[in-house]
Amino acid sequence: MKRLFRQSLVRRILIASMLSFVLIFMVLAAVIAYQFFRQQDGVLDVGRRAFADSLCQVLEGYETDAQVRAAAEGAQRMFDAQLRQLQRPLDAHIQVWAHDGRRIYASLDFPEHRPPGLASATNFNWHGQHYSVTSAASSRYQIDVLDSITVLSEREVVMEVLGDLLLKMLIAFPLFLLPTWLAVHSGLKPLGALSKTLRLRPADDLTPFSSDMRYEELRPVVHSLNELMGRLRHKIKQEQAFVHDAAHELQTPLAVIANQTHVLAAATSSKERAEAHQNAENAIERAGHLVRQMVALASLDSDRHDDLNTLDVAAEVRELLAPLVSGALARGIELTLDSPDSVPLYGDKGALHSIVTNLVDNALRYIGGGGHIQVEIEQGGDVVTLRVRDDGPGISPADRERVFDRYYRIAGTGISGSGLGLAIVKQAVARMRGAIRIEEGMNGRGCSFVVSLLVRA
Repeated sequence: MKRLFRQSLVRRILIASMLSFVLIFMVLAAVIAYQFFRQQDGVLDVGRRAFADSLCQVLEGYETDAQVRAAAEGAQRMFDAQLRQLQRPLDAHIQVWAHDGRRIYASLDFPEHRPPGLASATNFNWHGQHYSVTSAASSRYQIDVLDSITVLSEREVVMEVLGDLLLKMLIAFPLFLLPTWLAVHSGLKPLGALSKTLRLRPADDLTPFSSDMRYEELRPVVHSLNELMGRLRHKIKQEQAFVHDAAHELQTPLAVIANQTHVLAAATSSKERAEAHQNAENAIERAGHLVRQMVALASLDSDRHDDLNTLDVAAEVRELLAPLVSGALARGIELTLDSPDSVPLYGDKGALHSIVTNLVDNALRYIGGGGHIQVEIEQGGDVVTLRVRDDGPGISPADRERVFDRYYRIAGTGISGSGLGLAIVKQAVARMRGAIRIEEGMNGRGCSFVVSLLVRA
């Protein structure tokens, strides 16, 4: 029973085909019945008119009323014999009148003279019976053909049409369904073969499938699979690089911690212990900072975009800079913000925080006492521009090409760091579908990082 009701493409296509077949049957039945109804009255009228005209020409050849009466009576008997062959009870009568209205022959008990209402009627009631009247005239006689032949009822027509059409459709049904089933069954075989190929592939085989597919419908599927495996390969490479870089970068601080621990244990004076303790704390702080930045970078590498909200860039930047001002003042650094009261932006809050904190932290690390750092926010049209400028040592044109690379540190600065800050900024800007560039800093010194973000990416 479960197999019967299980979802199946073959079953869905066959059911759709059968429903189409039933719909075709119903439409054909309706069209045929409609045409039959429209043609039925016209066919009967033509037949009545032809019979009346023929009888009129025949009677015109007789000279006396007695001959005309005998001929009309013979035509009536022939008419009655033909009607008896039909299964339905029908009634038809011939009436022949002279032009002065005298009755020559009447199969009904009509009066001696033609009833006045019969001359202009197409439908005539006589003794409670309804007749259709068809008249014809010759040079000497007026002929009326009265019959009770009525059109078939709607039910009779429908039953007759359905009976005839149903037999034909029943013969055609297996001839239609069998090729359809064979076409669907054979058409889905390549999909089954593709599924088997996927099932038999090794778990670590992420090489693309051949794009030379015989069937056009499978090419989008194979293309999507190749794209998926490409993303998986990229993701695996990122994770492998993350593990490799983490192991490589953590080696130095962990070695320092281990070494200073031994020094601390073997120290014989308070000065040695204090120095070893300070060195160990610095190494721990460096390792912690490195781990936090690597986690932030790994998060930005993710393809997820479920943290998109409407942000006030000005408010977010003010909140991020507030705790940094006191530390900057303690070092004699002036940290200022130039921004409108509110700058709306639809984006990733975490990515925006990474951009601001890392750019400002990078400036604070490299600028000396008495320096200036200015954060500017501007909005022009659909673009929000965030600019972090300083008057520090700056970055040489050669280094500007590489400062966004991971783990790259400018030589000769004497400043410790992980080399991940600007790499995080670059990835965060890319996540928000923006752009970043380096320009000249303040008063011809230092540098300026300019980030352009779309108001609604």
